[in-house]
Amino acid sequence: MPELIIVSFNVPPDNSPGAIRAVRTVEQLSKRGWSIRVIASRAQTGRHDPSLVQRWPANAEIIFVDYKNVYLSLADLWARWRARKTPSTTQAVGLTGGSQPDLVGSRLRKLISRLAYSYYYPDLVSSWIRPAVQAVISAHRQNPADVLFTTAGPWSTLFIGHHTSRQTGLPWVPDYRDPWTLTYSAVELMRPTRRIDQDRAWQQRFLDQCAQAMVVSEEVREGYIAQYHVPPDKIHALPIGFDDVSGTAAQPCYPSSEHLTISYVGNMALNILDPFLQALAEWLTAHPDRRDRIRLRFVGEIGANYRSQVTARQLDDITHYAGVVGRSESWEEICSSTVLLLLRYATEKAYCPGSKLYSYLASGRPVLAVIPPGSGARIVRESGQGIVAPYDDVPAIRQALDRLWAAWSAGTLEQQFSQKPAYVNQYTQSALMAKLDQVLRAVCLPAAQDREQVR
Repeated sequence: MPELIIVSFNVPPDNSPGAIRAVRTVEQLSKRGWSIRVIASRAQTGRHDPSLVQRWPANAEIIFVDYKNVYLSLADLWARWRARKTPSTTQAVGLTGGSQPDLVGSRLRKLISRLAYSYYYPDLVSSWIRPAVQAVISAHRQNPADVLFTTAGPWSTLFIGHHTSRQTGLPWVPDYRDPWTLTYSAVELMRPTRRIDQDRAWQQRFLDQCAQAMVVSEEVREGYIAQYHVPPDKIHALPIGFDDVSGTAAQPCYPSSEHLTISYVGNMALNILDPFLQALAEWLTAHPDRRDRIRLRFVGEIGANYRSQVTARQLDDITHYAGVVGRSESWEEICSSTVLLLLRYATEKAYCPGSKLYSYLASGRPVLAVIPPGSGARIVRESGQGIVAPYDDVPAIRQALDRLWAAWSAGTLEQQFSQKPAYVNQYTQSALMAKLDQVLRAVCLPAAQDREQVR
């Protein structure tokens, strides 16, 4: 049985993308005969999902690493203090949207954040690098591993893999869940330019050193090959994908034939919604007879700023807010929608689609993707399951609504936007982790390969 050490900053019950990737990896590779130990922090994002704990294999040990970070500790104390204040007295920008925001306080927080991002490298949790490296080396000494797999971000996880691999000689396979160094978010750009230069220098070292690398999409793979001259057979796409059984509903729900219901399922924080609302409002103005048969549905946490956009476009009468629901209810909402709405995330990187797209694919429901060109748009088109309209092209969005209405009215919506099963099945966890299993076994230390041959 080959021995694998995984480094993941987050693990269940945390419900962050990193924790979900860890669960899926451990769950699937355990079934394929791997003995797994996971090095993790105790960090929690505040989003919990107890069902993820239930999926964690009993024989997969988690070794927790403690670390200290003055900035994050102070930020946590500040957040708790602000949470105790009532909305009537809270005037900070981004908390209540008060008419008299505390501009001085806001500017001070931005300055402190900028200083923190400049000081801590490569990210705010860099202080976990040293204890995590020590934990991996200790675990390896107690019971020698055959492969080291690190899933990032945070990007400090890459440095853990780099340092550990150099000190132990373990083959290292990094997993990039975002296109690090190809694009940067607004927060990452708060850092000095020299930090970006450092990122790219380290990235070259990582990709040169690692045995193999996994990235989140074909677009990222092609970007790294072009920018860092990585041999094509050394880097592989490992998308987020979806669980083989995506929901816990006993029976799938099906959309009502009375209304064409367009649903956005998931929390909305930094998505770009208004161009879609403008197109929908203009489309209904041109076709007032369709208004009674159209429904817009939001499932999840939707901020007041988005609700005000709906009101401003005079769409309140056709809009319903279902609020935050559990995992199984969310799956039922997806399956009972006529059309699923995919929106651009404000900081979205064209190189990699978010997890929502894969949940939508799993349902088989038609998708209206109001997003920029890139990986997500390619997947929607190649799957045959939906329509892509550029997020900033209102006429194109209206044309997409016309196509969906015509197909729905004729009763041919499912036929016209039927997914290609062979294409979509490549994004199941069983298919993705079979690919990862093959890569990991190919770089196993000779001792592990000898054991496998004996078996």
